[in-house]
Amino acid sequence: MSKFIHPIAGTLATLLVATFWLSTLWAEAFGTHAQVAAVKLAIPWGFLLLVPALAATAARASFARAGTAAGLSGASCGACRSSPRTALWS
Repeated sequence: MSKFIHPIAGTLATLLVATFWLSTLWAEAFGTHAQVAAVKLAIPWGFLLLVPALAATAARASFARAGTAAGLSGASCGACRSSPRTALWS
């Protein structure tokens, strides 16, 4: 079950951001002043879903990465390891 948390939470976060953006775009382009105000009022309430979704995504990614080299700096190719280091890298 825990390996499904990251993709579900990440998808939810992405969909929420897309919804925020598209609803703002639609309201600003075609809506009345009242609709623009309603969208701008609803978006902060959407943060109540967005923030936990982002936190769950990050927490699950961090948990899955435990014990491995972190980030892109940990993923090194063979040519990078065999090349001599310069003064900037040492």
